[in-house]
Amino acid sequence: LIEVGLELETLRRITVSTPEQVMGRLQEATGRLNRVISEIRSFLPGMSSGLLPGSSFTKALEDLAASMDTSRPGIITLNIDENACSMLTTEQQVDLLNIIKEAVSNSLRHAAAHNISVAARRASDQLQVSIHDDGRGFDSASAAGKGLGIQNMKARAVRAGTRFNLSSGAGGTKILIYLPL
Repeated sequence: LIEVGLELETLRRITVSTPEQVMGRLQEATGRLNRVISEIRSFLPGMSSGLLPGSSFTKALEDLAASMDTSRPGIITLNIDENACSMLTTEQQVDLLNIIKEAVSNSLRHAAAHNISVAARRASDQLQVSIHDDGRGFDSASAAGKGLGIQNMKARAVRAGTRFNLSSGAGGTKILIYLPL
């Protein structure tokens, strides 16, 4: 949005004597704005937590997986320690659910993964969550700044008080999250 705003400021300064240049830059700005709108629209459904009063974290994850797994049933597997997850605050559960949603969405949209695994287990005094796919992976250094997904996951992880590790390569992508219990 900032980029589009700067472009529009530039257009405001261009004189009327170059209408072709103005039209070309307006088309570019409109294209960028439409891409941002598309990203926001795809993200907004994920703003709801999926956690209903009386619902378990595991049930919310199962519902999430079922809603995302419609084109390739069975690609997402869950292995969740409900007892450990129940020790998290509601806010931590919401943040964790949204991190998982973003990670799985990225695996489905970008990685061409055949299998996506989400696991949560107690390890000593923390909950260890892993999200792993067998997709094509990516170079995280070159992907920086190209989208909001990883940035949003990291921001949610910080808010939830977790450690967030992401590794990716030819064998797929793995995200590890450690939440203190």
